[in-house]
Amino acid sequence: MSKLIGNVITSSPTWPTLETFVRQQVQQCVQQVLEEEVEALLGRRKSVRSTDETPVGYRNGHGKPRRLALMNGTITLRRPRVRGLEARFVSRIMPLFKRRTPEVAALLPELYLHGSATAGLETSKAALLVLIGGLADGTKVVLAVESGVRESTESWAMTMRDLTARGLRPPPLTCADGHLGIWGVETRADAELERQAFHRTYGLRYPNACERLDRDGERMITYDAFPKEHWRHLRTTNVVESPFAAVRLRTSAAKRVKKVEHATAIIWRLLLVAESRFRQLNAPALCLAVILGVRYVDGRPAAAPTPALENAAA
Repeated sequence: MSKLIGNVITSSPTWPTLETFVRQQVQQCVQQVLEEEVEALLGRRKSVRSTDETPVGYRNGHGKPRRLALMNGTITLRRPRVRGLEARFVSRIMPLFKRRTPEVAALLPELYLHGSATAGLETSKAALLVLIGGLADGTKVVLAVESGVRESTESWAMTMRDLTARGLRPPPLTCADGHLGIWGVETRADAELERQAFHRTYGLRYPNACERLDRDGERMITYDAFPKEHWRHLRTTNVVESPFAAVRLRTSAAKRVKKVEHATAIIWRLLLVAESRFRQLNAPALCLAVILGVRYVDGRPAAAPTPALENAAA
């Protein structure tokens, strides 16, 4: 017989509780491995004071509970947090934003190929919300692939709330849907001249377009306040559109994808495969300056780098 106290089984399980027992044992084992990873990093056990011979840094509690999908079920873990290090601590066992093991991720296409997506048609269409983020080292990663009700504000809000709960910090800049008319200008003054020229040419024929340009013009030239080396990435949505060329090639031929959740799973997996081939951001060393809040005007720093930035870059 097994005795359940709280969420922990204290003795050997019986047949009805075997799955629960195994999953909880796995959960406790992985959590212990996460704690041991921090012990190895800091060179001391919990509650042991540091010495001159041990590395810098200290424990700072745990993050929020996170669910991790394994082949034998889903477990809940709390990633230990570490402060006071020269570089941000990233667990090699449970990296940020990961919710499935590689084996589970690899299983999704297998399920698809074996006919798991042969159910009936959905009664309504859905939009796929995709977020790709640029990290401090210039690497691009897939942050979210979620289905939504068109591209509504509420759908995007739910996706962003989920990412925030998983540890995403507010990004300095978010790009969506480029504008061909502004790609050729180089400064804010040039952008203003182009706006005035558009008004002179199309003001009477297309007043609504001119009104929209006035209303959203400032957001359209936001890239000006970021390094010029990054403009190539900020003035286009190719970072999302290019990987989707391969996605469309496969989903257009696969007429069996009739359920939104199945299509989302397949597209998510295809994007993860493409992620390994994503082009790195230009001038990756400047990504840190952007994250630390260095101001730019016409693509150049508005002031000399601060000591904090220089120390962080070092």
